[in-house]
Amino acid sequence: MIEKYAYAKINLTLEIGKKRPDGYHDLTSIMARATLADKVTLSRNDIGCIRFSSTDKTIPQEDSLCAKAAKLYFDAKGISGEGVDIHLENNIPTASGMGGGSADAAATIECLELLFGELHADVRQKLAVSLGADVAFCFNKKSRMCRGIGDEITELECASLDGLWLVISKVGEKLSTGKVYSDFDAFGSTLDSHNHEAVINALKAGDIKALAGSVFNDFESVVFASSPEVKEERERLISGGALGVVMSGAGPTLVAFFDDKEKAEQCGKVYKLIT
Repeated sequence: MIEKYAYAKINLTLEIGKKRPDGYHDLTSIMARATLADKVTLSRNDIGCIRFSSTDKTIPQEDSLCAKAAKLYFDAKGISGEGVDIHLENNIPTASGMGGGSADAAATIECLELLFGELHADVRQKLAVSLGADVAFCFNKKSRMCRGIGDEITELECASLDGLWLVISKVGEKLSTGKVYSDFDAFGSTLDSHNHEAVINALKAGDIKALAGSVFNDFESVVFASSPEVKEERERLISGGALGVVMSGAGPTLVAFFDDKEKAEQCGKVYKLIT
């Protein structure tokens, strides 16, 4: 039996570029991981098939990125006749902008590589991209600059941020990523300034206040307009002492940055940033 933690993704910055011929948008984003995590457990079975279960009963096997990742892995390795049982302990909210499904898929592949052998790096990259834009990032634990559809990844230098506390808050209904992109194309606009460099410098210096004051997400304009409760939650977190708040991915989850643990705990459960 193999276990791996699948850590939630946070977009510290998210700039939405032009729509590509393949239907994706070009993105520029600084991504990091939080200590909020799912847990993926894999074990061989003797019936030669992939079986998936989850603590979240709303995820059927046919929709599970874990099961899809396992099938693609076996196909890529040319393995037949082997079976695995995959169990997901789900803690990251689904459809929340936190990349839970992508993290679970990456953790599944890592478990399979321990059981059956590693994939060639190029094959692993192609497999990751075929599963979703965030999967390639989720193989990494450190902060990264991601471009393209998330598959062009550059590691960033990060100092200690031990004094930083995160509150992760999901309010309102689940949002369809496709609809958020569609609304953005129709009604949204990019920010006047996309200062990724400010976040890069803050991470390098370990400057919590500079980091919290520099985060941004282009999607906030359309999500706040369609889901006013998300905007209201942002105001609550700021009133509670957050130095800054950013929406992760296509939302609706908000990530609030605190340098005071007591204030953070008064606003919600606290987590750390993995740098």
